[in-house]
Amino acid sequence: MNHCGARPLISSPQPTASRSHAEALSPSLSLSLAPENFIDAWKDCKYICSKSRPPEEPMPHSELRPHFSKGLKWITSYLSTWRELLLRPFDFVTLADDERAKYTKPGDFAARTIALGGCLGYVVVWFIDDPLTPPAGIAISSTSIFYLNLAVFLVLWLFFGVFIARARRKPNSSAPLNKIFTALIYLVVGTATAFELLCALVLWSLSRLFVWDTSTVFLRDHFYFLITYLLLFYLIIFTPFFFTAWLVTRAIRRFYAVGRWRGIVIPAICWIFVFVVFAYILKTVNVNKLSTKEREALRTLYVLSDLESGNYCRDDAWEDDFAKLKNFVPSFHECGSEQTVLMLDVTLAKSYRQTNDGYRFTIQLHDSGQGCILRAHPIDYGGETKLSFAKRCTKYPMLETETVAQDNSGGDATRTGRFVIASTGWYLWDN
Repeated sequence: MNHCGARPLISSPQPTASRSHAEALSPSLSLSLAPENFIDAWKDCKYICSKSRPPEEPMPHSELRPHFSKGLKWITSYLSTWRELLLRPFDFVTLADDERAKYTKPGDFAARTIALGGCLGYVVVWFIDDPLTPPAGIAISSTSIFYLNLAVFLVLWLFFGVFIARARRKPNSSAPLNKIFTALIYLVVGTATAFELLCALVLWSLSRLFVWDTSTVFLRDHFYFLITYLLLFYLIIFTPFFFTAWLVTRAIRRFYAVGRWRGIVIPAICWIFVFVVFAYILKTVNVNKLSTKEREALRTLYVLSDLESGNYCRDDAWEDDFAKLKNFVPSFHECGSEQTVLMLDVTLAKSYRQTNDGYRFTIQLHDSGQGCILRAHPIDYGGETKLSFAKRCTKYPMLETETVAQDNSGGDATRTGRFVIASTGWYLWDN
């Protein structure tokens, strides 16, 4: 019988000299036919085989376990930080460093929140599926602008709340800059961001309510309700500016004295001013700044938009055929008081062609025919025909809708471009 490569047991007696030599070399392999030695031989065989066998490979999950534990700890720490910032923001920023060690560090918290905001923005835009809102471009640009805007507030608050305050105090008075900066990062990126997203959700709901046919008719027929609606809309827009300043000031006043004027009023007003100025410079374009050909292309979109409102009034649907749209003529007393404006549009549209003066005009229906976008693409990109235009169709003549212009090398204009600013009815009276 062979045990793992060991020599077979020999029943015949061996010479004495050979037995002495074997015992000297390996006493453990010196076996006899005695029963108790069979047990010792089996134990020796198992020991020899275990030494000669290659080491076992570790299970795959054993290598992933440390990474899984680290990822779980990362998620738990991040979510715990959000919980504290939403439920107890003022107590959280006053925690000692050792007490805050179990939470995410301010730099890591800001980086993860910005990355997560970009991903969520992409998902939301993709779900909305709006032709004017490309998911990739909007997710990157809107996230960058959003947090850049918060960074502007951070700088303004430090300037008025800390540096100006220090200049007015005694030379030996000092501010805990590291603690203040940490509190600003947590509160601005965390609590203030959550509140601004809530306001954005409310604004989106109000805007959807405004484009609803029943509410639009009601607001147009009740002027005071329209004024109230607009005031409420702008109030919600500017509320986050003052809320963020109040939140930061109240939290930091627990360990650093700062007045309400330098902490809330002045930073918030300056923040609004900077926001409006930069939004006007970077995200808007006045119709008077356009070239002659670009201006005429935009005029065509405005006239076609009015004609779409007439077609929608008559057929309760948008027209996607350019030839039929330009030849639309309202019937007598059709669409009520808007007929006069529509007749002016009909007069202007008679000379329109789908390709005219360096631009090609198209009609894009989306959302199962519920949405309508008019587009103008430059045929020969360059010179006076560099900008592409897009305008949402209106349901009432001369009612302003979202209009964007973008230098996209002849491609579609989207919200990543600039919003067009123009006076009401300019395309009818300004020749």
